[in-house]
Parts: sequence; structure tokens; C-alpha cells
Amino acid sequence: MPNISLAAIWDETRAYIAREAALLLPVTAGTIGVAMVILFLAVPEQTPGAPPLQPGAWALWLIPYFLLLMAGTLALSALAIKPGLSVREALLLAVRRLPQGVALIGLLALAALLLVFFIGRVAMIMARLSGADAAQGASMGIALSVGVMMVLSVRCIFALPAIAAGAGPVGALAASWRVSAPYKWRLLLLWIAIGFVSLLLLVTVEFGVGSLILLLTRALGDPSLGTLLVQLVLALVSCLIQLVWLSFIARLYLGLSRSARGPSSKGT
Repeated sequence: MPNISLAAIWDETRAYIAREAALLLPVTAGTIGVAMVILFLAVPEQTPGAPPLQPGAWALWLIPYFLLLMAGTLALSALAIKPGLSVREALLLAVRRLPQGVALIGLLALAALLLVFFIGRVAMIMARLSGADAAQGASMGIALSVGVMMVLSVRCIFALPAIAAGAGPVGALAASWRVSAPYKWRLLLLWIAIGFVSLLLLVTVEFGVGSLILLLTRALGDPSLGTLLVQLVLALVSCLIQLVWLSFIARLYLGLSRSARGPSSKGT
């Protein structure tokens, strides 16, 4: 497989987002944006010293959150890998492919549970053989599970773009596993870096812009409005991060797929 420059794909993604912003922003706002607002508003606010959050009726809102997030991911992936789609066509495609996307997540969740259980059992056996106690065995199992799951997540990172391209759940996993193989360690480092930068950006916005909004609304006598505005700003920033990341992954999947097919495949 010919080498693909991640930096070149990143530059291409930036140009793509700037060129197609009129398509991408409405799709992002109408799906991922609404999902983020639902998440921020549905989850009860935790105050210092309060008991841990318990499941309740609020958890039902996670269903539309998940479906909107999935639809947005599929729609943005379709726009990135299928040039010429309109907003309506991308959303319709996302709705049609939604069952396959949900099935894919179900397969991944089941596989993750089985893998974590297996790793946990192995870690406990190793702890007993080495004379360690149960707490140390559990810590070992958690550490091993996190490391393995991170690597496997990178190998499955192109599964949703493959679903948007028309593959079924199993075919999407196979395609992602195949095209990610030569780049798994670079993708893992990139994924960690993007996650760190995204978290830093969200924290900066919350404590910088958020604090300013709260001060202004308290001065106006309506602190609850400030909380709502901060949540909306965080939702907006999260949307933009998702837009850039999902577009990059879809464009990278497109490049890697064409590279795997050989020099005869044509670019856009």
C-alpha cells in the first residue's frame, strides 16, 4: 500500500471544510449540535458533595442523543466521501444507514465487554500467581484493558465512514481493520493528541468564556441563564471539534481506500 501523509490529509480536510462549510455547518448543527444540547440539558447538574449520579428518567434522553450523534457522524462521513451530495441527500443517507450503524456499535460493545471480561480474568490469575492481592489484580486488569481497547479502537476508527460508504457492520469492521493496519501507531498518537487538545480547549472555554458569561448574567440577576448559555457555548465548541475530526477521519478513509485499490483509482 503506498504511503499516505497524514499531514497532507489534514491540509486537505481544512480546505474541504472551508470550501463546503455551507453544507457541513447545517448538518452538524441539526444533528450533533442538537445531540450535544440534549446531553448538556438532560444530565442533572452535580454539585460538590452531592451523592453520585443515579440512573433515572433523565437517562432516556440518551437514546435521542445517541441516534442524533450517529446520524450526524454518518451524514458528515457521507459528505466527505461522496462528493456532490446535498444536505438533504446526506441526511437521508444517514437515516437509511442508521440501523447498520447501530448494529456496528452493538457488535463493538459486545466485543468490548467480552474482551474486558477475559483480560480481567487473566489479570486476576496473574495476580494470584505472583502473590498480589485482588485490588492489585483489578488495577492490572483495568490498565491492560485500557491499553488494549485504545489500540483496538484505532483499528476500528474507519468503521462508521465505511458504513456511510455502503458496507455492512462486519464488512465495515473488516475494511477499517485492513486500511488502518499500516498507520495504527500514528493514528493512536494522533487520536491521543487530538483528545488532549480538545479537552484543553473545552476546559479553557468553560473556565474562560464560561466564567465571564456567569459573571455577566449574575450581575443581571439571572444566573440560571448564564448556566444555559455556558452549556450552549460548550455544545457549539464540541460540535466544531466533532466536525473537524469526523471530516478528517472520513477523508483519510477515502484516501486509504483508494490507495489500497491501487494507482488506477481516481481522486476527486
